Amino acid sequence: MGFIVGFLVAGTLVGIIERMGHVAYPPPPGMDPSDPESIKAFMSQIPLGGLMYILVAWVAGTLAGSFAATRIARDSPRASATAVGAMMLFTSVYMMVTIPVPTWFWAAALIGVPLATAVPIMKATVKSTGEDRKTLPDSE
Repeated sequence: MGFIVGFLVAGTLVGIIERMGHVAYPPPPGMDPSDPESIKAFMSQIPLGGLMYILVAWVAGTLAGSFAATRIARDSPRASATAVGAMMLFTSVYMMVTIPVPTWFWAAALIGVPLATAVPIMKATVKSTGEDRKTLPDSE
């Protein structure tokens, strides 16, 4: 259940932030979003700010989705967050292969998405370790 909720949270946040990017950097008139060639032509001319909206959407979506997965999953929060992060990374790579982006964007996405997955996992690890310590008797 953690993975499902996490992936839904991630996808929803990505959609919201990318939609905000379309408002700030609207596609040119006549662009057909169902035509891959039209999208490629737009992406070859998109300003830096437009690319940043996409990158922030992917990283923020991954962070929120992975965090949600750790909060929902009772038995295996780290595995659920890892699964969300893996799906987001796969989706990001697929999009970058399908729609050409600059090399720096590849590097930022391939670093940012895994880091956004790791933060909630580390937090869940620290939380579970801290709770385990509370239940252990003092050795002094």
